[in-house]
Amino acid sequence: SGAVQDWDRGVIVGRRTFGKGLVRRPIPMPDGSEIRLTVARYYTPSGRSIQRPYEKGNEQYNDDISARFKHGEFVSADSITFADSLKCTTLVSKRTIYGGGGIMPDVFVPADTSKYTKLYRELMQNSITIKVSINYVDKHRAILSKQFTTFDEYKKDFNPQEVLTLVKQELQEKEIAFTEEEWADTKPLLDIHIKSLIARHLWSTNEYFELVNQSSDFVNKAIDILKNKALYDSVLQ
Repeated sequence: SGAVQDWDRGVIVGRRTFGKGLVRRPIPMPDGSEIRLTVARYYTPSGRSIQRPYEKGNEQYNDDISARFKHGEFVSADSITFADSLKCTTLVSKRTIYGGGGIMPDVFVPADTSKYTKLYRELMQNSITIKVSINYVDKHRAILSKQFTTFDEYKKDFNPQEVLTLVKQELQEKEIAFTEEEWADTKPLLDIHIKSLIARHLWSTNEYFELVNQSSDFVNKAIDILKNKALYDSVLQ
């Protein structure tokens, strides 16, 4: 993404990347372990280093993502600040870009925090949806394969309601409390998530992402920009 941005060859859409840009050389040890020695940094064509600074210690470095979230960076581009010393320009259009701490997109897509409810986070943290979907496919693979001979049939006709009932039961067994209102708020995203997981177990990750991307804010924004040549060109000027 950094090279594409530097050469003004495309519009980068999304949120700031993590900022990992070090080269490590593995050194085998006699006991079978390995030391990974940092020997270089990655730089983009304009000379930007994408590595986040780590001079303030490991704790602050590791907590950087949490700090970004607390500062509102995930929901507002205005919350992101860069020092003037990190300012660079693209190589063709001479647009202002910044180095250090990841790649900042040309078009910012805020996180829709209303989607990711507390209940949804509980489900992800406890791997409940993965466990339930794997068990469901293992138990019903023959039936599902006969019912949906192609992915297109599955995408059109599969109803995840039976699996959602199993997810609810798993929540109750783990004594994770939730209200019906919380469930209703979580269900739209959960429908897509469950259907995508089962598609991955039946086919591959390609089918998984085809379903996930239908509701992806990043993908939908990128499609909007591609359909609007005037907007696309204006970003790169």
